[in-house]
Amino acid sequence: MNLSPTSIPIRFDPYLLDALVLAIRERPGMLPCEAALAAHATAVEHVYRRTSGDARRRALARVNAPLVRPLNLADRFAEVLAEAPALAGRIKGAVLGTATGEDQRIDVHGPDAAGSLTLVARLPLEVWLDPAATARVLRHELSHAHDM
Repeated sequence: MNLSPTSIPIRFDPYLLDALVLAIRERPGMLPCEAALAAHATAVEHVYRRTSGDARRRALARVNAPLVRPLNLADRFAEVLAEAPALAGRIKGAVLGTATGEDQRIDVHGPDAAGSLTLVARLPLEVWLDPAATARVLRHELSHAHDM
């Protein structure tokens, strides 16, 4: 699911979307409106009743995206990436995902025939939920990617 307002397509791993939604639902005050949570619950129930397999996975990503969009993760990623213009100019896309334990990293895929790279950022859920931590960890991990 692409939630990116930037010129670089930034997609979300479905597992990250699921984890973010659970965190939002468990933490009062993360969303400005309880009605959004109620509408989300109704939409998820509808998806589970009417879909299965890959269709369900895609439908859940569409349903989860509006709940996650206010966290501005794609914007945060794009802002930190813009601090490394030499690297940013070579990026054709990115995927944001979850890390298990201490295994936070940014994987670099490519280059493709045009010399472009795709980044896959895997950070722990708690880092994605904290804007300052997200920026700090992304800067650190992107410095490694820039060195490659």
